[in-house]
Amino acid sequence: MTATALLAALRSRGVEVVPAGDRLRFRPASKVPPHLLARLRERKAEVLKLLTSTIDPGRFLTMPLDVFARQGQPLEVRVPWWPETLFFVPGVRDGESLWRGGVGRERIWTASELIRFVEVLGLTPEALRVVMVARQEFAGEIVEVRPRLEL
Repeated sequence: MTATALLAALRSRGVEVVPAGDRLRFRPASKVPPHLLARLRERKAEVLKLLTSTIDPGRFLTMPLDVFARQGQPLEVRVPWWPETLFFVPGVRDGESLWRGGVGRERIWTASELIRFVEVLGLTPEALRVVMVARQEFAGEIVEVRPRLEL
């Protein structure tokens, strides 16, 4: 499990992880299962580095999606209309790492899925909500997005 996936798994359980010098603080400790605590100890240096890095997320938000697919890093995104955060990831390997770490597949969007989704003009936030519910219910992924037929 990568440091990113580990943090995602902890966040999905409602655990906040913050750096404190060369230590990690997490709360509430009661929500950290023993297997994740062991992984946290194993990956402490990576998790600290990840939490204290000075990555500018704005840089990724302005990247074209094809560039994000080649050079991006997983992004955790909060949207007002969905109860959980979403993850935008460059590729399948990043998504699989999050999934193995306990993040539901419906919350993970690969760059190629996003490219397919935004290629169709006129999609509304309501349409995206429908896709999210379908992803959640069927553990699906976007294979193709087709434009609506005008009657």
